[in-house]
Amino acid sequence: MNSGERAFYTLDRQLRLLSASPYTFAVWGRSPKEMIGKKLIDLFPFVDGGPVHQALLQALQSFRPVRLRAPSVVLAGEVEVEIYPLADGLQVSFAPVKESSATPPRRPEAR
Repeated sequence: MNSGERAFYTLDRQLRLLSASPYTFAVWGRSPKEMIGKKLIDLFPFVDGGPVHQALLQALQSFRPVRLRAPSVVLAGEVEVEIYPLADGLQVSFAPVKESSATPPRRPEAR
């Protein structure tokens, strides 16, 4: 993943993948055909119950944006994740966190 480039995707309220940028599919190493319409936890079972999954549920329940840093389920290291509620689901973006020992990991929090 290139420094500064963000991956984007949208989910419905049941956390099924509705769309993603071509860049996101490239990062995930999968095609749209094999992913669209499937639940995120079916595509990435190790997400279930983790910090990103919890943040997605928080954004759905509170209808407020959520930002967090979390271990990546696909990339090495951490990613910064931004989750924005939509009328019918969520828009999510993520990018790798630049290495910095001065910045501790953050828990999901509404902003």
